[in-house]
Amino acid sequence: PQHFSFSNTKIMASEELTPIQEFYKDATVFITGGTGFMGKILVEKLLRSCPEVRKIILLVRQKKGQNAHDRLASIFNDVIFDKIDEKSRLKVFVVDGDCSKPDLRLSETDRQSLEQEVNIVFHAAATVRFNEELGLAVAINVLGTKAMIDLAKDMQHLKAFVHVSTAYSNCHLNEIKETFYPTHIVPEDIINIVTSLDTPCLEHLSPYLLRNVPNSYVYTKSIAEDYIRANSKGLPLAVFRPSIIISTKAEPIPGWIDNVYGPTGVVVGGMTGMLRTIFCDPEALADLVPMDMAVNALITTATTIKSGNNNNDQEEEPKIYNFVSSPDKPVKWNRFFKYCEKYLVPSMHAGWYPQLTMHKHRLAYKLDMILRQLFPALLIDILARLTFRKTSVLTMMTKIDNFIEILSFFATRQWTFHNNNTVAMWESLDPKDKQLFPFNFKDHDWDSYYKGYMAGARRYLLKEEEKTIKAAKVKHTRQFWLNAVVQGIMGIGVFSLFFNFAALPLFQLFLKYFTT
Repeated sequence: PQHFSFSNTKIMASEELTPIQEFYKDATVFITGGTGFMGKILVEKLLRSCPEVRKIILLVRQKKGQNAHDRLASIFNDVIFDKIDEKSRLKVFVVDGDCSKPDLRLSETDRQSLEQEVNIVFHAAATVRFNEELGLAVAINVLGTKAMIDLAKDMQHLKAFVHVSTAYSNCHLNEIKETFYPTHIVPEDIINIVTSLDTPCLEHLSPYLLRNVPNSYVYTKSIAEDYIRANSKGLPLAVFRPSIIISTKAEPIPGWIDNVYGPTGVVVGGMTGMLRTIFCDPEALADLVPMDMAVNALITTATTIKSGNNNNDQEEEPKIYNFVSSPDKPVKWNRFFKYCEKYLVPSMHAGWYPQLTMHKHRLAYKLDMILRQLFPALLIDILARLTFRKTSVLTMMTKIDNFIEILSFFATRQWTFHNNNTVAMWESLDPKDKQLFPFNFKDHDWDSYYKGYMAGARRYLLKEEEKTIKAAKVKHTRQFWLNAVVQGIMGIGVFSLFFNFAALPLFQLFLKYFTT
C-alpha cells in the first residue's frame, strides 16, 4: 500500500497572511469525511485560501471497487477544484481507513505518522442516512468518534480538533443552546448493546432506544456529543453544529451541490414534476445554511481553540458553536418554496408540470398524495404492463412518500436556536478574515442566494446545460396546458361523483318532501 510522506517544502506568500491563514501555516490537517459534500468544499477552501497549509490528509475507505487513491483522483475531477493548481493538489494525501471499523482500520505505519505529524483535525465523517440501521449508525457516528478521540490523545502536536455534529442533535428539545445536553443512556451502554445483539434483536429494540428522537442519525449524533463531553478532557476540542446544509452561496462556484438529501431532494422532485405534495408546516422556520458559509465557520472554529477556548481545564467542557440562520435571517418554509418557484428554471427531465402543495396536517397530505401521486403512478404501471413494458413508478412514489415522512419531523416543527458563541467568533475576526472567510448571516440575502441555488440544482444534480433552457421552457408551457386540462377533467369527475351520489339524492328527497 502507498503511504503518505511529509516534506519541509514551503510556499512563500505573496502578501502578509491573515490571522486565520497564519494559524494554518505549515500545519498538517487531518480530515474524516473528506470525500463527502462538506469535506470536498473544506479541502478546496483550505487549498485556495490557506496557501501555506503544509499537508491535508484524508481518511478514505475503499468503495465500489475503488481504492483510496483512486477515489482521491476522482474527487479532483469535480468542477469545484478547477481553481486549484497541480502544485496545491499535491498537498493532499490519503490514508486507507474506515470510521465504522475498530481503530479506524488504520495500518500501524499510517497511525504512527498521524500521531507524529497532525496539528489540526476535522472529524466530519458520519452516516447521513436518517433511517440508517441503528447498529451501523452507532458504528460510524459513535464508535468512529470514539476511535478519533483515542487517536487524537496520541497526537503529539495537536492544537485543534473540531467535531462536526448537527444543530438537531437534541431536537427533542424546543430550545437548543450552545451547550451539552444529557442523554437518557450513556454512550458505553449503547455501544455494549449494539456490539452484543444481532441485527433482528437490535431492530426490535430500536424504537425503545430512540424514544422521542425521530431517527438513528440525530440519536447517534447526540450520543457522540455525550461521549466527547465525558472523554475529551485535555484535548483542544470544539463541537461545530450546523443546521440543514444546502448548496454553496459563492465559493468555489455558486449553487454547487452533489446530493439530494433534505429539502434539496424535495426541490428536485418538484422540478421534475415527480413530487406533487409534501407534509410541511408553511409557517415553520426553515433553518438552512449554505455550505461555503458553513465551511468558513468550521475553518474559523479551529482557530478559536488556539486562542484559549481549549479543554485543558479538567472542569471546562469543549465549546460548542451552533451554526444556524434563523436567529439572524429567518425564513419560513412557505417563503423558501416561493423563492424556489420564483427562480425555477424548467427542466428537460420534467415528466409533468411542476406543482407542489404543502400540507400542515398529515391526513390532508396522505389524501393528496394518494390522489395526485400514488393513483397516477398505479395507472402508469398498469398501462405499461398492458403494453409489455417494465416500470416501477408506484414503487418509486412509495419511496418518495417514505422520504417525505422522514423529513416531515423537521418540516412541521420549529426550534429556538442560540448562536452566541458563533456570533462572538465572527465579531472577533480580523477584517481581512471576514472578507476571506465570510459566514455572518446578518449580511446574507436569501433572494439572491436562491437564484443560484435553483440554477445549481438544475446544472449539478439534473446535469442540464444552459443550452437546453429554451427547449425546456417550450416543454414547460405544453405541460402547463396539459396539466390544466387534466385537472379540469378531474374536477368535472369529482363534481359528477358528488352530484350523483350526494347532491342528486338530496335534491330528490327535497322535492319529494315538498310535493307530499
